[in-house]
Amino acid sequence: MYFLYCSLILGVFRSCVCVLDTKRYVYGPSKMYKSQSSFVRDSLHYTYPRGSLSNSISGDDIASPAIHVGNGAHGIPIGYNKTHTYVFVSSNGQILFGNNNSSPHPIKNYTGPDMLAPYWTDLNPRGGNNGYVFYKTYDASNQFDQSIISKADYDVLYNSGISHFSAKWVLVVTWWNTEVVDFPDDDRITIQCVLMTDFITTYAVFNYMNVDVDPTHTTHKVAIGYKTNVRTLSNSHSFKDDAFGMSNFRGNTGEHGVWFYVIADDNDCKWKPCQNGGSCVEKYGGYQCSCFTGFTGINCENDINECLDSPCSNGTCVNSPGSYICGCNLGFTGEHCDQDINECNSTIMSCKNNASCYNDIGSFKCTCTPGWNGTFCDQDINECEEKPCLYGTCVNTAGSYHCNCRAGIGGQLCDEDINECVDAYPCENNGTCVNTIGTFRCTCTLDYVGLTCSYENSKLLAPDEFPSS
Repeated sequence: MYFLYCSLILGVFRSCVCVLDTKRYVYGPSKMYKSQSSFVRDSLHYTYPRGSLSNSISGDDIASPAIHVGNGAHGIPIGYNKTHTYVFVSSNGQILFGNNNSSPHPIKNYTGPDMLAPYWTDLNPRGGNNGYVFYKTYDASNQFDQSIISKADYDVLYNSGISHFSAKWVLVVTWWNTEVVDFPDDDRITIQCVLMTDFITTYAVFNYMNVDVDPTHTTHKVAIGYKTNVRTLSNSHSFKDDAFGMSNFRGNTGEHGVWFYVIADDNDCKWKPCQNGGSCVEKYGGYQCSCFTGFTGINCENDINECLDSPCSNGTCVNSPGSYICGCNLGFTGEHCDQDINECNSTIMSCKNNASCYNDIGSFKCTCTPGWNGTFCDQDINECEEKPCLYGTCVNTAGSYHCNCRAGIGGQLCDEDINECVDAYPCENNGTCVNTIGTFRCTCTLDYVGLTCSYENSKLLAPDEFPSS
């Protein structure tokens, strides 16, 4: 093991760029750091071999040919639930996923395709001692790549705090001795980006091996960070003069000029993929959503139409997000309209005017007392329309009526003749009483006259005895 480690370090020393210490200073936001010599920086465990000229590019605003990830069976995970099967390296300090749209002009709040930006600005590697962009891949299936694969494992485990990681594919990109457009010829920078994945998780190291130049030499700005489908990260030194002295600032690794980033990991739940209140269960290499009632789908994104199962027994179903509502028919209640309403117990729908109420499924029936009708027995019947009073006048009342009979007529319906000859015997002086409907008549003896035979004939004046006028 000791021999392997020493061989690894020696290999790193041989393959990395060594220049004399320039002993320049950069003033950061609050503290000044002295940049380390290139020899010291090259010995750090973060520094990887830069590769050979056979895999390099030079020139202004160009991108490498497509670099295929692994053996083509896998893509490199980026962000959340997204992979890319090939990448491009840009001369302008970018690693591009799925496209080669290199641009020399960094954009704040970048929203374009997925991209890493170790040092996105107008760089011009012109070839030879004027700089190259080297790129080299390492595959765990290749026995000659094992030392670099092990080195990547160490870097991830050291910085991420996870308990296991076994790199399957590594990409090392080095912008070596590259000039920034408009800078003096002797102002060069060297940056290295290491991209490591096990095809489930992806990590990156941004190593500013020699970035310590005077920001007043150019008007260009520098963007540092990355963009995925779930996150856009911008280093705190982006678009500031600090970016021209990145070697002098302590990165999140604790080392000057070295930053470590999680580009994609197997903690998919942290991206909150489960929608509509679903809960996320983490699984190695994936996740599972436990959906809230009323939703389905991988991410609980689909609303279940509960109305398709006709849950409303006696009503109309209206679907809603994650649920449904039953509009009950008259006479039913309950969540599923399966409870009959006893209308006879309701003060609103009960029978009126002493009617009897009989409950039925979904309805009720009122048996009205005489004189009333209608569903609730609240409508008065006008009995007079049937002309019930035979010899009298009908007067309607609430729920009933009464008859005002003519003289000589009796009974509730004025249909009973009063026999005056029996009840009163109105004929006097031995007159004979004859009953008639509603009245009577008297048949008088010869000596009497008048309606009731009350006048004696002998006492009546003869016509010629009446006084003259």
